Amino acid sequence: MNLLARNPGLVHTALTRLPPAWRRLDVHIAGRTSVAGIMASPSVRGAAVLATRLPFGPAGTLSGEPVRP
Repeated sequence: MNLLARNPGLVHTALTRLPPAWRRLDVHIAGRTSVAGIMASPSVRGAAVLATRLPFGPAGTLSGEPVRP
C-alpha cells in the first residue's frame, strides 16, 4: 500500500497496461489469494523492490524536477 500512496500513477499504469498485474489484483479482490500469496512470486517481489526504489516524489514527478502547469 505504501507504493500506491507514494506513486499512484505507476500502480495505475501497471494495472491497466500489464495483464498479469490485473489478474493478480482480480484474484486478490475475489478472495482467492492474499497479498502474501501474491508477493510469494519472485517476479512480483522483484517488481515491488524496483518500484519502491524509483526516484518519484509524492506528486508523481521525478525528484528535483519542477512541477509544470
